[in-house]
Amino acid sequence: TYHQQRKDTLVAWVESKILLHAGREKQPGVLTALAEVLRQRIVQKLAGGETDGALALITVLKKHAVEGDEKTRKSMEQALASLAGGAGDLLVADVRSGDPRRQSDALKVAAKLELAAVEPLLRILKETDDARTRQVVAQMLLGLGSVAVQKVLSLLSPGTPTEIARRVIETLPEFGDGEIVSRVAGFLPYANLSLKRDILRYLSRVDSPRVEAVLLSLMGDSEPAIRQEAVRLAGEKKLAGAAARLAELADDLDPKTQEEACIALGRLASREGLPVLGRLLKPRSRGLLGLGAARPGVSATLQVASQNSHPSRRSSQNASAENW
Repeated sequence: TYHQQRKDTLVAWVESKILLHAGREKQPGVLTALAEVLRQRIVQKLAGGETDGALALITVLKKHAVEGDEKTRKSMEQALASLAGGAGDLLVADVRSGDPRRQSDALKVAAKLELAAVEPLLRILKETDDARTRQVVAQMLLGLGSVAVQKVLSLLSPGTPTEIARRVIETLPEFGDGEIVSRVAGFLPYANLSLKRDILRYLSRVDSPRVEAVLLSLMGDSEPAIRQEAVRLAGEKKLAGAAARLAELADDLDPKTQEEACIALGRLASREGLPVLGRLLKPRSRGLLGLGAARPGVSATLQVASQNSHPSRRSSQNASAENW
């Protein structure tokens, strides 16, 4: 309407004057007032879907926060810090909307706000059940740099509720490997059975030499299901360094863990594993009738070992198995 156009024109004129004086004003009180007006205008523009206009004003605030004199910098930095609170709810709403356009706009705002956007994004990560939304948030946090990623990892601590820790663990593949795996290893003593299963699912998707140490630790877990899964993963990933521990677990009190250890050793086709498998091929006990049988899965495992080994080694391994 005509009146709305007049209003928009007037607001744009006032805005231009504020921007003009923001870089010239020297009085601390006036500077603080100007910065607060800019902050409010940014929030208004974001609420109205004027993302480009809001980004332009954020750029002005950041420019003066870096290039202005000491008083100007202080006023603009305070406005930026306060902006994260006002814009945070809007950012959260846009990310949670599921609308690709709104999420794309939120990504632009988060990138412009930089570290000021971390807390609102962490709030989404901790509160939302939607896996796709958490994935978007993880990508935003990764784009904000190592400080933001460290904030995410700090949630893997003894006092974190199980549900929040689960949501964080499920997003970890978005952040890569390396230090992430080490942080997960440090969290293991505080993880319950459910979280250990989530950690194993995460480890199954990671290709890092640090995974081996975490799996070795989980192989000593008191819960048979966790030991079994850790053993299975070590076999699938063909972690040669786990062979000695797998050989020990071939004598585990839990039959299923024994079987998984034998299968894993067969996948490794290692020097440590074959003698163990040969020993387990022998009957465990003949009893009164003189009957006995090798442990479940061992014969099939030797076939796996033969298939996984180098062609030049297969004949010697088969011969060794026959000798046992």
